[in-house]
This record gives sequence, C-alpha cells and structure tokens, in this order.
Amino acid sequence: MKKIFAILLPLLAALLAMSCNNGPDNIVGFEASTAVFSGKVMGAGGGPMAGVGVHYIFDFDPASSVAPLSKSTPTTLIDFELPGDGDVTLNILRYGSRKYIATLLHNEPMSAGQNEVEFDPSKLTNGLYVLQIIAGNYTHESIMALRNTDIGSLIRTEPLAVTDAEGNFTIPYSWLGIGRKLTVGFDGINLYNVRISDRIGVVLYKPGYRAVAGTVILNPGSSTYGELHMQ
Repeated sequence: MKKIFAILLPLLAALLAMSCNNGPDNIVGFEASTAVFSGKVMGAGGGPMAGVGVHYIFDFDPASSVAPLSKSTPTTLIDFELPGDGDVTLNILRYGSRKYIATLLHNEPMSAGQNEVEFDPSKLTNGLYVLQIIAGNYTHESIMALRNTDIGSLIRTEPLAVTDAEGNFTIPYSWLGIGRKLTVGFDGINLYNVRISDRIGVVLYKPGYRAVAGTVILNPGSSTYGELHMQ
C-alpha cells in the first residue's frame, strides 16, 4: 500500500455548494473497489491519538466554480418533481454506506409537478448524499454534493470517521464518491459535468487541538495508507 504524509495547508475560503445528478454513476474505478483510505494519527509526542475526527474536502476534474450558498442563511431549498399527487417521504442517506442521516418529509401530501423543501446542511460534513423520494409506489433517488471549505465550521460537523484507541481510521473509497460525475450547470443547450477528483484534502480535528489539513492523492487500483500528525 502507498504511504502518504499530511502537508499543512492554510485555512481555505468558505464555500458551501450543492449539485445534483440524476443520471448513471459513471464511476471510474473507485465505487466497485474494495480499497480503503486508512491511516494512523499521531500526536506531537509521537504516540497515537484516539478520538480524532476525520473530514475531507473534495475537488473537481476539471475545476469548477460551483455557486456558493450564503453562509448567513444556513438553509437552502431542495427541488424535486413528482409524477402525481401523493404522500411524500424524503430521506437523506450517506452515499456509499447508505447510512440514514435524516428525514426531511414524512408522508407529507404534495401535488404533482415541481416541489421544494427547506433543508439546513450546516450539521453535515462534506461528501455525497443520496436524496431518496418515496411517494406510494414511486421511488426516486438523486445525488447531492456538499462541499464546505471553511475548516472552522467543517470541524463542528459529524466526521466521516473517528480514530480508535490506536489512532487508526478507515474510510472505504466508495464513501468518498471519487470519480463520480456531477452536473453543475446548464446553459439551455449544454450540460456542464465534472468528476470528483482523486485528490482530496484531509482535515483532522480533536477538541483541544488545532485542526490540521493535508492533501492526499488516492489510487483507484489499491488502498492508500497515511501516517498523519496532529500539532
């Protein structure tokens, strides 16, 4: 397995962005892989650190200026279309693991056509999420990408992983959405697509310590291991 080392980075500018894609996954080598991103977090004294939260910040290939959400307004709107009237349940699941995150609607009567629901993403860490709509016999899923580069707010969300007593953590590649195609714009003629890059920012945080950010490049052909250091 390839060994990587964290590189300290300056705090990044704030950006909270979402984009949806209803088409096929079009994954390039990552989702079907059983490979993982794993590591050991060490303290300043050289010993392993337990209870360190692990977050990530993904980039796009090619680079994209996804429209930011306003930080002063923590809620946003999720738009969806129904083929007919019905009682609607809208769930949010973690991409890859399909871990249940929240229910935004539960058997709410809604009309056919375009609908919207208010959503506060401020407690969610970065990554891809599945929006699951259930209305009677109708079920539809789409992908939401949540990207927050403000480390100060990111570390207050629930992390993707937490180090164990030996300082170890493991995150399957399939959770990260690497290679996933997203549609980030439409000019009336063309769709503008990007893929989530294999280059990710890793953010480590434990209460009482300074957050540390570094860069890792994942290899779709094998697992990636890193020894990461807290200050």
